[in-house]
Amino acid sequence: VGHSYVSGGVVTPNLRNITVSVDDYPDIYDITFVNPPAQTVQIVITWNTISTNLISPTAVAQLTTPAIVEYINSIPVGQPINTYELQDAFQNAVEPIIPASQVSKIDYVVTINGVYTEPTAGTLLIYGDPESYFSTNSSLVTVVQG
Repeated sequence: VGHSYVSGGVVTPNLRNITVSVDDYPDIYDITFVNPPAQTVQIVITWNTISTNLISPTAVAQLTTPAIVEYINSIPVGQPINTYELQDAFQNAVEPIIPASQVSKIDYVVTINGVYTEPTAGTLLIYGDPESYFSTNSSLVTVVQG
């Protein structure tokens, strides 16, 4: 019968933990901290509207993409993507051409480091690695009407 792992293991190379020495003569203190790696986020947003006016899908994408990128890149290390915040970023960005009351659909497909990731059950929060931060850019955000 095998035994459960308890503690003390070391992964090498450990690219997350950085150790620096602080000298306070005659003492030297080693301080270890986590250097958080980036998690690449790709998002496909499918939206629609009940507006009877002609709405340019290109204009919607041009308005919303920077807002989505700004939101994702502003999330602190270890915090989840909040789909309520994604929705707010989308609706606030399109407000000049589509009033929020006219937006009938906002669906998200989120991949983190190439892996499709759904919100945690019972929430609308999408978690990644708790020691990492999210990173995206406009080429990784796709906004389509559908």
